[in-house]
Amino acid sequence: MGLSSAAFAQDLANAPWTADELKTVFHTACVASQPALLERRTEDMAASLGFATIDGDADLTVTSADAALTITVDGNPIEASCTMTLPVNAHTTDPVQMHGALGALFAELNADERPNEEMISSGFTWNWASDDTYYDAILTQDQDQLTVSLTVSR
Repeated sequence: MGLSSAAFAQDLANAPWTADELKTVFHTACVASQPALLERRTEDMAASLGFATIDGDADLTVTSADAALTITVDGNPIEASCTMTLPVNAHTTDPVQMHGALGALFAELNADERPNEEMISSGFTWNWASDDTYYDAILTQDQDQLTVSLTVSR
């Protein structure tokens, strides 16, 4: 199900989120075929879910209506990053479920092959390439916050 479903979009507007819902929001907001498209993609997702744009140090920062989920985009046409953060209590998933959902998404984006994956102290990293575009993703969770970040570069 995508954001085109009004009921699904309503579910995504506020916490708590499941692993699949978070994967959908992250995919819709943060995955672009090139760095130059990332900010526009996040703006479109934010508008479809009623997220608000807020002032911040990033090129673009949007937040859910309840201010639990925040997405920031920084970059330029050569390299851009998109980071989604939310408090641990704003989702109903655990790190294993989130790892599985993101791993499946990244494999799908990498022509159905699992990308390179590495365990780090507080989560996981993945990286892969598609044509002349490179992707580096990080999932971390500490006692307070879940963070998923994707850097797209050419």
